[in-house]
Amino acid sequence: MKTEEPDTQGLTQEHRILEAAWRRLRAALAQIATGEAAPLSSDAMDDFAELYQRHIERQESELPPMAARLLTDEYIARVSQAMRERRGIAGV
Repeated sequence: MKTEEPDTQGLTQEHRILEAAWRRLRAALAQIATGEAAPLSSDAMDDFAELYQRHIERQESELPPMAARLLTDEYIARVSQAMRERRGIAGV
């Protein structure tokens, strides 16, 4: 029985779509934060949030099994620690 590998190209494409959508939303949010009027639809915000949620769920279901097969426990621990430090999460 063949193990299903994650579609890393699909995940990468989703990253590009999310990045482009975020750039558009961020520009409008930055204008609003300075008190300027900016076009920002609730549909655009909802679409971004939905796409982001689906993407995270997909990553969390597909990537950990692949990482467990391909990476050593020591390497995963180092990456995990670096991610916690980057996010300011102490001693987890």
